[in-house]
Amino acid sequence: MQTLYQYIKDKVELEGKKISENPYILQIKAGKGPLVLYGAGSVGHAVFEYLLEQGIEADFFCSGLNGGYIDDATGKEVLKREDLKRHTNSSVILTIGDTASEKEKEEICNSLCDMGVERERIYRKGWFENKVPYQKMLECFPQIKKVYDMLADEKSKEIYKKRLYYMLEYSTVDFQQKSSMYIDREILNFGNEETIIDAGAWIGDTAELFLNEIGQGCRVYSFEPDEKNYAKLVENMRDRTDVFTENLGVWDSKQELFFAEKGNGSSHVNNERDVREGIRVKTIDLDTYCEKNSIVPTYIKMDIEGAEYKALCGAKKMIAMHRPKLAICIYHSFEDFYTLPLLIKKLNTEYKLYIRHYSDCEVDTIVYAV
Repeated sequence: MQTLYQYIKDKVELEGKKISENPYILQIKAGKGPLVLYGAGSVGHAVFEYLLEQGIEADFFCSGLNGGYIDDATGKEVLKREDLKRHTNSSVILTIGDTASEKEKEEICNSLCDMGVERERIYRKGWFENKVPYQKMLECFPQIKKVYDMLADEKSKEIYKKRLYYMLEYSTVDFQQKSSMYIDREILNFGNEETIIDAGAWIGDTAELFLNEIGQGCRVYSFEPDEKNYAKLVENMRDRTDVFTENLGVWDSKQELFFAEKGNGSSHVNNERDVREGIRVKTIDLDTYCEKNSIVPTYIKMDIEGAEYKALCGAKKMIAMHRPKLAICIYHSFEDFYTLPLLIKKLNTEYKLYIRHYSDCEVDTIVYAV
C-alpha cells in the first residue's frame, strides 16, 4: 500500500489534478463512420452516457440476441447482428454483459471481423470509464489505508489495491473472479434454509441465482423500485412461492424520493429532483420492513446504484443484532470504496471483510461481510 501511496503522491507533484486523456476517446473522435455499441443492456447504456459526457453520441446499439427495434431510453435504433454487414466502416464498442467470458468476447470480435469490421476499430467497454483524479485519491488515502488494513485476507488486499490503480489509469483488469458473483463459496457458506434480502432485484436474475445455487429451502425478498423492471420481476417470479416481491426502494427511512426510471439495471435515486427525468417512488428501511413482517435475514445483497450507504444505515439494528452475511456493491462511486466498508465495520465490529471483483471493467466490485 505504501507503493501505491508514493505513486499517487508522485503523480500529484508532477501533474497536479490533471487526468490523462483517454487515448481511445481520441481514436473514436478521429474515426469515420458510425459508432455502434454492441450490447443494448445496462452496460451499453452506461457507456452511452459516458460517451455523451465526452462529446460523442453513439449512432446505434446492436444486439446479438434480437434487434430491429428502437431503444426507449435513447431513441437509438438497435441493430441485429447481421445488420453490421451494412456498416463495415463502423467503430464498435463491446458493451455486452459481464457474464460473458473472454472466449465469448473474442468469438464476437472474430465474427465482427468476418463481417468486414476492422479489428483495430473494435473496442472493449472497460476502455471507456471515468477515472479518479490523483489529488482526490491522495486526499482520501487515510480512509483507503484503513480499509486495506482491516481486510481479512491477502487476496482481498491485492484486489483492492489493483482496483484502486484501475481507477487512476487506463489499464487491463487482471483480477477478475471466475466464481459466481454473490455466491462466492470461497467466502460464503450457506445453509439449507436462507432468508435473503435482494435489494436491487431488477427483473429477478439474482433471485433465480439464489434459488438455483443455494437451494429450494431459501426465501428471497426482492426489492425493485423501477416500475418497468418490477412488472417484469413479477411476471418472471409468478410461479415462485419462495420469492416475495416489493415495488419499493431500500433507504434509511420510509418516504418518497425522486427516481430516474431507466427500465434497465441502471435505474437510480435522482438526487437532482428533476421531475422531467424521474418519478416518485416509495422507499422503506429494512429494519422497519423486517420487524413488521417478522423476518430475520441471513443474507443481504445490495446493488442499488449508489444508495447502498443509506440502505445500510436503514438496516443497522438488524446488522447489529443478527449479523447477516452481506454482499454490498461498492463500484458505483469512488467514495463507496472506503465509506461502505468503514460503515459496515462500524455497524458490527465482528464482521470480517473481503473484496472481490467480477468483471473486466469498473463494475461488479463487492465487499462481503461475514
